[in-house]
Order: sequence, then C-alpha cells, then structure tokens
Amino acid sequence: MNMRKLTLIIFLTLSALANASDFTFRLKNTLGFTRSAETVEVDVPEGSDLRNSVLTSEYGDVVPFETIGSNTIRFRATVGRGTTIGYALTAGSHEEPAKATYAAVKLPSNRADIAWENDLCAYRMYSSVLLKSEPNTAQGVDVWFKKRATPVIDEMYNLSNYHNESLYGVDAYSVNGKRLGCGGTAVVENGHLVTHDPYNTCEITEEKALKSAFTLKYNNVKANGQTYTKTLNVETTAGALLNRATVRLDGPSATLRMAVAIYQHTDMTNLVEGVAFTDVPGLVGWAEAKSEGSITSAGARCFQGAYVPAEFNPSTEVIDNHLCLVDVTAKGLTGKAAAEALDETGIIVNKNTIPFDRNSPFVTSGIRIGTATVTTRGMKEPEMKFIADRIRLVLANVDDAAVKAKVRAEVADFVARFPVP
Repeated sequence: MNMRKLTLIIFLTLSALANASDFTFRLKNTLGFTRSAETVEVDVPEGSDLRNSVLTSEYGDVVPFETIGSNTIRFRATVGRGTTIGYALTAGSHEEPAKATYAAVKLPSNRADIAWENDLCAYRMYSSVLLKSEPNTAQGVDVWFKKRATPVIDEMYNLSNYHNESLYGVDAYSVNGKRLGCGGTAVVENGHLVTHDPYNTCEITEEKALKSAFTLKYNNVKANGQTYTKTLNVETTAGALLNRATVRLDGPSATLRMAVAIYQHTDMTNLVEGVAFTDVPGLVGWAEAKSEGSITSAGARCFQGAYVPAEFNPSTEVIDNHLCLVDVTAKGLTGKAAAEALDETGIIVNKNTIPFDRNSPFVTSGIRIGTATVTTRGMKEPEMKFIADRIRLVLANVDDAAVKAKVRAEVADFVARFPVP
C-alpha cells in the first residue's frame, strides 16, 4: 500500500566531459503533463567534490541542490510534457536550496502529534493524547492548506486555535478513523476498517530542505484475531502533490487487505456527513464533517475522505458503500466496450473514469456498478453473487455472441422474479 507522492518519471542520459570533474545529464518527462518544480534525485560519479560544485541547467540557470551521501544530488526540476532538459555539474560555488519541507513531533506532551509539510500542504497525525476525547483519530491524516511556501507548522501550533483560518493556512476539514483523513491506512476486514491506537514511537529519519521523512511504530494492531506490529514510513518532498508512505505489518503470516484514504477538493456546501461522490468521476467516499473554527476563505471547507483498496483490479470494491468502481483494463477492455457488452445482456452499468485514467471520459477505463436499483427490487446477497458472476462471464467473453445470448436469457428470467415495486 502506499499514499504515493507523484513520482517524476525520468530517463537519465549521462556523459563525462573532457574535464573529469564535469558531469552532464538530461531529464526526460514521458508523461502527458508538465512536471513543475518537483524534486529529483540523481546519482553522480564516485569521488565528485559536491561541496565545491555548481549545477547549471541548459538555459544557464544555477540550480540549488542538496547532497545525499557522497554521490547523490537532490534538486527541483520543471520538465514539460514529452520534453527533456539538460544539466551540467561543474566546479564552482555550491548553492543550497531554500527550506521547503519540515517534520516535527510537537511538544509539550499535551500535543505530541507528528506534523510535516512541504511547500504546498501541511499535515498531522495525532498521538495518544487525543484518545480520551477523540478515540477514532489514530489512523487519520489531517491537513492544512498553506498560504505560503515556507514552513508554517511551528506558527500554526503556536496559535491559540489552529482550526481558525490564519495568515499561515486553513484547517480544511475534520478527521475521524472512519474516513482515514487524507492519507491514513488501516487493515480491512469484512468490508470495515480495523482501527487501532495511535503510534507508540516516532522517529524523524530525514530533515532536509527538499525532503523530510519519519517512521511511526504501532505495537498492538489487531487483525484476523492476531496481533501485529505496524511500521509506517512517510516522506514528503518539495513540489510533490502527494506524500509517499509504505506500511509493514510484522506478525503471523496471513493475507491482509489494506485501505488508504485520499482527499479531493469538492463543494460540500449542502452535504451532511455520509456517502457522497467527489467531483472526480468514479471516486466515492465519505463526506467529512466540517472542521471547527472560523474559516473566511470561500470554499475552504471542501474535502472528502475516500477509500482506495490496495488491489486495483477488476475485483476492486469501495468499502462501506453501495457503489463499486471497477477497473476493466486487466481484461483488455475499455469502460465503454465493457458497458456496451453488458448492455447487450440486459445488465446496465455506466462507463466511468478511474483515478489517473489514460483514456478519455468518452471511453474510460472503468465501469460504475450500483446496488440501489436491485436492492429496491428486493434482491439480497445471493442475488448479488448471481449478478457478479454474469458480469464476470460477459467481460471475459465480450466477442462471443452465444455466451451473451445465454446470459441475456438468464438475466430476463432472473429479473422477472423481482418486479419493480
């Protein structure tokens, strides 16, 4: 599972110049959109004198960089879609980047949260201090939208009420274990989250200008009747739209299903807490309660939590919801082709885009399945299995007229037993 930061996909072309101390390389963006001011790490030749080196782009700009060990540099790059940009590392005066990330455990003990940020957003996860008053916050990740690129966490925690909008940022929404906030993780059993206590230990593993990282350990995580130790590693880099996290559970061998939350900006003006769509087609989640405090910016309380199961394939399900988004690309299909094939058999679904869909909204890579209509007609769990089996059969045989004719007859007989009320 991961709550991935948007990783820059690059290819490096490297060459040595006549001067053995010079090093050149190119970054290539293979994606269909510009990667703007994102953090990049590049290995340089062993023995490079990085403290006495300058990094320059092909446009003549001096690029600040920080070092990782003795032969890796980290810097920010903007690469247009489908384009490349060249850099040269030569002898010169090294320029350090401005501080853009930060991680800290907030003290004193009445607020032992772990808080972290990059130049775009600030985040926090809660300690055991809140267990008495807010028992479902252990897995949730809360967020502040920042109003400046430099670090704001210390200033936010020094405010009398950081829920109120300030010159530093906006506390956009509430976090509860039911939703996991904007990036929490949890084991899923029988379609429900398995909650646990907040972290037992926190170690900040990296604290630099362009990257911060930390590790949380949870000593008493219950799943499938067993006890596990959970290790959560989180990192953020300058310019990243998302954090990156890895989760490890140590304990008895078992197959465990994980869920992660994401957040999506949408209008919650007329929503109450509960199930709702985001404004990205196909993403379904639980609307968050509005955050307490005074908010003055228009539309600032505009977030939803959403579950995304770790397996994203044709068995994908949305937890605790009557809607299911299915990625059909593993079957070699588009959402449009899948919906049309099912329609021929009397099974009506909608084509739907999936997160990071590479197909257009008129074609899509997924379908959206809902149970509201069939449950209204009195269908229950056994009938859902029948429907799922026929969907699976049709999608495996979209070009087989005989199979589709057989399924259509079965569906006609099936629905006749459940008249519309």
